[in-house]
Amino acid sequence: MAPQKRVMVTVTPPAGASVTGALLHIDDFNVALRDETGAYRSWKRTADLKVQVRDPYAAHIDLLGIYTDENIHDLLAYLETLQ
Repeated sequence: MAPQKRVMVTVTPPAGASVTGALLHIDDFNVALRDETGAYRSWKRTADLKVQVRDPYAAHIDLLGIYTDENIHDLLAYLETLQ
């Protein structure tokens, strides 16, 4: 089985070291992650808390609004000709 790709997040508090881990929850008020040791960590989101999210699927999700049904149909029709 292939390894699962996870959304990773790095949180940098105004005073302290950065913490990186698998994103568990994020909204306008809080961010939570599970770090490399398996510990649950959470922070209240403030203006001086730096949050960097790395989503390996973000580019694919962005394409959902670009490709139309007709584009996908045309792609499938082309692939059918390659058989």
